[in-house]
Amino acid sequence: MIGKEFGDYTDIKELRAKAKKYYKENLQGLSVENPILKQANLQDISVQFTRAGLGKMGATSAKEHKLLLVPCLPELIRTATSITKTDNVKNKRDASQYSYLHSETMINGKRQPVTITIFTDVNGNKYYNHILPNEELK
Repeated sequence: MIGKEFGDYTDIKELRAKAKKYYKENLQGLSVENPILKQANLQDISVQFTRAGLGKMGATSAKEHKLLLVPCLPELIRTATSITKTDNVKNKRDASQYSYLHSETMINGKRQPVTITIFTDVNGNKYYNHILPNEELK
């Protein structure tokens, strides 16, 4: 699933800049639907890409594959096959709950899980971040 959308890059800093630019120009403001969100007791089945999501993703992007997945995020949200949720017990970001969409992608010929964090507030569901759990453990 990971392609060459960003072309060549010399280091993680350059790749991060390209991923953030892509997000801002192609994803920010976009909404993607997945009916599985109803399983987390959410009324709205869409997820919106916001500026806050861009900031969180950029601030936690030390892994190359995470950045390379940015163009794939809409499809990963659409095709997520399961969801878990937690209430916002720390009262951060005015979110009522955090939901975690579980999807997967192919990286170097191997299926890899992807977890996409969604926060829900009075204005709906927002993309917050994504991780590759297998790479986070390394």
